[in-house]
Amino acid sequence: MVWIESPSNPLLKVVDIAGIVEVAKRFNKEILVVVDNTFMSPYFQNPLNLGADVVVHSITKYINGHSDVVMGCAVTNDAAIDEHLFFMQLAVGAVPSPFDCYLVNRGIKTLHLRMKAHSESAMSVAQWLEKDPRIEKVLYPALESHPQHEIHKKQTSGMML
Repeated sequence: MVWIESPSNPLLKVVDIAGIVEVAKRFNKEILVVVDNTFMSPYFQNPLNLGADVVVHSITKYINGHSDVVMGCAVTNDAAIDEHLFFMQLAVGAVPSPFDCYLVNRGIKTLHLRMKAHSESAMSVAQWLEKDPRIEKVLYPALESHPQHEIHKKQTSGMML
């Protein structure tokens, strides 16, 4: 298994997800590539479209958006992996309550509004910090000064934090 978190926590390093998938699958077609997409949410980055086999999210954070539920998810577009994940969910009892699902559904309805606001606010703060002479370095992938900015721009539609 290859596990990717892009951008990484806490330094916001960005990796080429499609490139890593290509190398991993060339080495061994059976290798699973899993992406923790919590920082980006499906609103800004879709690793399945970049070749990842499984994407995990901490729904507790951006997707729910109200800090009132603890939940995660694993998403795949592979039927065999889906069947295995579904079996494991039933076997170990990792089934959320109906009320928790209601809370997440409520949050998803405003995800696009919240992520747009996060992105605009974060970019304003990052640009302001970058101009401040007291600040040595700003690590924010949406800024052109970020070392992996081009990769970030290629595989995402925005940025948060």
